[in-house]
Amino acid sequence: MCREVAGIAQANNAITRYYQGGDVQANEREMTSIPMVAAVARSDEDFGVLAKSKFWPILNRDPSQRVWTDDYSNVPGALLRKWKEKSTIKAE
Repeated sequence: MCREVAGIAQANNAITRYYQGGDVQANEREMTSIPMVAAVARSDEDFGVLAKSKFWPILNRDPSQRVWTDDYSNVPGALLRKWKEKSTIKAE
């Protein structure tokens, strides 16, 4: 759902950075997973040390994806995109 956050942020002149566990490894045997976290700020300076971290890159809006508003959201579409991303990663 971080891409949806990035779209909303960009529509409001904000920046999104995200974390996908760059310094942490998931362990399927122990049923652990890596969180995906999004942080939004008005400027890159507002991110402080996160702006300097290689583990918190900027996440841009997907131009093919409609921005969510009070009148529009697509949770099933977001879940389906995430499922497809995971399927592609496991196949590689």
